[in-house]
Amino acid sequence: MQRNKTIDYYLDLIEKLDLPAYWKRTQYINLFIIDKQFKTFRSGLFHSYTPLSLKRNRLLMKGISFFCQRKNYTIASKFYEFQIKAFSNQKKDQIDFTGKDPMIPQMVLAPLSACQNINLLDLCDSNIGSPCDLFRLNGKNYTYELLEKRIRAQAILDNMNLNRSEIDIILEIGGSYGLQLEVLMKLLPNCRAINIETPSQAFAAYKYLTKALPNKKIIGSHEVMDGELPQEYDVLILDISKTHLINKLNGEGKISLGINQRSFQEMEWDFTESYLRNFTKLCIPEIFLWEMREGHPAVPHANRSTREKYIKALSKSYIIAKEYLEYSRGGKNYDLYNFKLK
Repeated sequence: MQRNKTIDYYLDLIEKLDLPAYWKRTQYINLFIIDKQFKTFRSGLFHSYTPLSLKRNRLLMKGISFFCQRKNYTIASKFYEFQIKAFSNQKKDQIDFTGKDPMIPQMVLAPLSACQNINLLDLCDSNIGSPCDLFRLNGKNYTYELLEKRIRAQAILDNMNLNRSEIDIILEIGGSYGLQLEVLMKLLPNCRAINIETPSQAFAAYKYLTKALPNKKIIGSHEVMDGELPQEYDVLILDISKTHLINKLNGEGKISLGINQRSFQEMEWDFTESYLRNFTKLCIPEIFLWEMREGHPAVPHANRSTREKYIKALSKSYIIAKEYLEYSRGGKNYDLYNFKLK
């Protein structure tokens, strides 16, 4: 890749961080993809996350992803099978699948059965990065990943105590390249957001959100060089070496919502617990976690992040106000947990 100050920052950061060798390699590969192949990074090239405990096993690493396993199937028949009226009110509506590699839509279609009265097609996919799960409906672009994020955004809007006008900052830990924050900021145009991620994902979020939200002020981690938070931003992206900076938000804004999706479950508990302590220190009014109930099987059993541990770690400051099964797959349960400050 062509060296410049921005790339040098993330390359140096990857080298300095205490990460397993295989994970560093993944970070380097991701950084190259975002720098040189950004136009196609969503076509299956970009690797979201690998559990810290996962050993050097390519077969195992290949099986770990935020996405379901992918198979060939008829897109339209799957929608009709689940009778999702929100997507197709008339049989003549045709879904034109244009993606290269369709994924099983279970993680999207199952929650949709409870959301048929909500217009979940109000946001279209940007098509930035050539997503592999792209399809067209009524002449508009959508992806299963976008619909998943739209459903989760609706879960936040339906369950939070705050009025939309009261939300100041949304903090997402592990927001990958920023699709969930893009959705939330389009639904809540007056809010701000902070995304904390690993180096290559932080760089990806900066590049993606700069294009997906062209009218917003996006500040990348490489632009936060003096140990102080910027005074003005719409989206602030911090790499994991700068997590401590969120404690400087006093007087500069208040975090209203804390979010994690499917990455706490893949961490050893010590790492997850440290992030939860950040949530409690900041007295965030509401926390939304989408996690595997029993913890990720790639993590040793005693160190897994599980439902019981989330509840116990937050119990001094939070009550679990809402929880439900989002979907089950392969004998594993994927839940939503909504914690509210006491």
